[in-house]
Amino acid sequence: MGTLRVRTPILVTAIAVLLLTLWSTAARSLLSPQPAQAATAASYPLPTASDLAAARQASRHAAAVARRHRAAVAQHKAAVAARQARARAALHHQLLWVKSGQSVDIHSSPGGSVVATIGATDEFGAVSTFSVIERRGAWVGVSTRALENGQLGWIKLDSSSVGTGTTPWSVEVDLSKQRAELLHGDHIARSFTVAIGRSTSPTPTGRFSITDEIQSGLSPVYGCCALALSAHQPNLPAGWTGGDQIAIHGSPDNAVGGAISDGCIHATTADLEALISKLPLGAPVVIHG
Repeated sequence: MGTLRVRTPILVTAIAVLLLTLWSTAARSLLSPQPAQAATAASYPLPTASDLAAARQASRHAAAVARRHRAAVAQHKAAVAARQARARAALHHQLLWVKSGQSVDIHSSPGGSVVATIGATDEFGAVSTFSVIERRGAWVGVSTRALENGQLGWIKLDSSSVGTGTTPWSVEVDLSKQRAELLHGDHIARSFTVAIGRSTSPTPTGRFSITDEIQSGLSPVYGCCALALSAHQPNLPAGWTGGDQIAIHGSPDNAVGGAISDGCIHATTADLEALISKLPLGAPVVIHG
């Protein structure tokens, strides 16, 4: 028991010294900067004047690049819009008509000889209207009954004697399928079966235009109505006395399909009325095999 009384104070004193040593070490650690912190502070020095100048130059360069990019984007959008406008314009067919009280000369070529003179109205009383197929400066090439199929008549543009306009409507006839399409731009608004010319008097092919829309005074042979074209029939059947102008018209029995006509295109009453309701005079009619 005497030995324990001597050793206990010694143990307590040792523990106290140890705790004091640990506390001192911790205090020094908190009050002194750590090596990692000192290294971090040393790795971020204050920027110099040259550093600031370089940063400003980089900022100006980035702004210039951004401006060029915006300008390029705007230029691209303008180019796309221009292409779209040209595409829309290409889907609108140019028309030309003779103004009231005026007449125009049809030339064989731009500035060439006069082959015909066309008044303001035709034999059916309709305004003389043409589909423009080609343009060369102040001259336009048109499909006209004054010339043979496939030949253009040339008219000099003069606002005092002719008016101009456009239409998105046209007709395309495929003889091999005996089908016709009413087109609005490149969209098919109506597709229908037709009858065409027989082998001895085939329907002529080419690009023509509507010259007249006749809805009264017709022989029953032509059905309800007719859209006369600027096309000629060069292969008239023997004994035919009805002229050589090709038309899209009806028939007494409203029948379609087959190669049965003398060259004209036959359509039903419903289809003819749809055509007349949309197509202006001068609208192009393309016929192909």
